[in-house]
Amino acid sequence: MQKWMDTRGGSSRYSQCQATKKRSQGFSSLWSLVLAGGYGERLRQNTEQRFGAYRPKQYCVFMGKRSMIQHTWIRAKTLCLPHQVVTVMDQSYWSYVRTQLIQESLGPVVW
Repeated sequence: MQKWMDTRGGSSRYSQCQATKKRSQGFSSLWSLVLAGGYGERLRQNTEQRFGAYRPKQYCVFMGKRSMIQHTWIRAKTLCLPHQVVTVMDQSYWSYVRTQLIQESLGPVVW
């Protein structure tokens, strides 16, 4: 069994179709851990300029209608069941992510 899967968008090694097939073949024991607790210091000036206030990059919408964390959750849900996606974040970011998390109906959030 393959222990590591590349879930980056556009990867030819592991498509969403393959992930769905693997999940239905017994990958229900697999959990995803989404790390979203960074402070976003490297892009701070850029995000402040673009959004008018400080916000870590994982909670920003740079393209389309989804934030970076929402894109990450979607990729994570292709690997495991939605309630098995655990998000690790700083509690002070809860205001950014609360409504996004409810829309995605995922597993636990750990601070």
